[in-house]
Amino acid sequence: MWFPQVIGFVRNTLRAHLCDLVMGTVAGDEMMQTTNPYYFTAYVILYRSDKGLAFANLDDPELKNLRLGVVGGTPPADLLVRHDLMSIPSPMR
Repeated sequence: MWFPQVIGFVRNTLRAHLCDLVMGTVAGDEMMQTTNPYYFTAYVILYRSDKGLAFANLDDPELKNLRLGVVGGTPPADLLVRHDLMSIPSPMR
């Protein structure tokens, strides 16, 4: 059975006893117990070469002026939040 990883995912799967294992979560996820990481991966930032960007790391102030695309709820999105590069949208009124 497949469930989308959206708000309520843990409540509707693990806590409802409809699921025994979640693959692909991050180490230290506060919503569930995790094992020691067995797989590590790297992430890259892609950008157009004609933009003239030159930054050394995610703390570079130049990145704050860019629009960044990322899949929400993924480790790269968490990384952008930790570096204050992704604002949390306010609720629509």
